[in-house]
Amino acid sequence: MSDQDRLLAVIRQHPKAISPLPASPGAVRSTGASEDTLLKELPHLAKLDIVNLVNSLSEQNLVDFVTVGRQLLFKAKDANEANKTRDLSQNEKIVYNFIKAEKTKGIWITDIKSRSGLHNQVVNECIKSLEKFNLIKRVKSVKNPTRRLYMLYDLTPSEEITGGAWYTDQELDVAFIEGLADISFKFISARSYPKAPPGMDAVDMQSTIHPPEYSGYASTRDVHSCLKKSGILKVDLALEDVQTLVDRLWYDGKIMRMKKIGDDRRNNSMSDDDYDEEEESVADMWMYRAVRGESVGRGAPGSGVWGGVWWSEVPCGRCNVRGFCKSGGPVSPEGCVYFSKWLEF
Repeated sequence: MSDQDRLLAVIRQHPKAISPLPASPGAVRSTGASEDTLLKELPHLAKLDIVNLVNSLSEQNLVDFVTVGRQLLFKAKDANEANKTRDLSQNEKIVYNFIKAEKTKGIWITDIKSRSGLHNQVVNECIKSLEKFNLIKRVKSVKNPTRRLYMLYDLTPSEEITGGAWYTDQELDVAFIEGLADISFKFISARSYPKAPPGMDAVDMQSTIHPPEYSGYASTRDVHSCLKKSGILKVDLALEDVQTLVDRLWYDGKIMRMKKIGDDRRNNSMSDDDYDEEEESVADMWMYRAVRGESVGRGAPGSGVWGGVWWSEVPCGRCNVRGFCKSGGPVSPEGCVYFSKWLEF
């Protein structure tokens, strides 16, 4: 084995080197082997020999240089990537490395030109060559659809570029969103009110509600589980995506939310794999109940719901017992503490 092969083997055996500079726990270790590591592992080589060998490996596109603080580290490239980029020109390597550094976020072609200092025509020619050999690809951003963004060919664009679950081919999938919202609302509605007992007419049924201690209202996790079982999902929705969907129903006035009863916010039927403590504060804090009739924001004639989005801003719009509220009754506007506080504001 030649000294060059031994040096490359040592670099590959030390994928991480401790940075001498203080850093946060997540940034203490940096990819690469330091010069001190190479001198220690290869004592028969002088410092100048190591410099020459590393430069030779760099020219063969087998090693990258990484700077952490004031320390220079050496990082072995992936063998497949090294083979793909071995025959690139110097300018093509410069453009390729700028694109590679941005990972799944992609980089705007204007940024490549300004950072590299290369002429516009040179950058354009390098881009065409890299695309021809399937080393990079052009992606479309939902935020900036007119910008030419590029990333490595084998990478999947981040949600910042694709728009996440609510976009299909960089277009907002309104039909998909409305379908999920409809299923979510129906699921929440089914758990919001007691089922009508035999003989009860529709008018009397409109005044029935669950007792105060009832804890069977739907949570965001319940809605998430329902959507996964529905078969409508074209993508894997995260819990935070479903929370956005439920929040939309709440802002539209179709549902109201209530604090969960009890201290144990974790659903007993939830598996450990589905549980995420970081999302607990939002997803497991609230239960949701459907508003009877049409959406509060619509105010359709004959719906029994007072029209206008303004109605959701006053306490009555989201009051759980407004159906029993009347002057002189056990629940009345005169004795409403919520209405008094709202008027003080």
